[in-house]
Amino acid sequence: MSTVFKHLLVPVDFTEQNLDALTAARNLAGQNLARVTLLHVIETIDYMADDEIDQFYQTLQTQAQRKMEQLAVPFKDAQISVVSRIVTG
Repeated sequence: MSTVFKHLLVPVDFTEQNLDALTAARNLAGQNLARVTLLHVIETIDYMADDEIDQFYQTLQTQAQRKMEQLAVPFKDAQISVVSRIVTG
């Protein structure tokens, strides 16, 4: 079987609009035996740098990780290789 897609990158912002993209990615990955990377970007505030803001970003990172784990479940249930990446920047 020839595959069209080998790796799908799915950016997510945890809104309802992501559901269609996640469903499409799961279907395409299943049909093509592709792997999936879920990507979330936490935007930084460049002019602020102190311990309080560091804790704020750590909290966002922790919350995002929990949400990413939930988004990955349908892929894992379908035996699709999925990883989650959270980038701050």
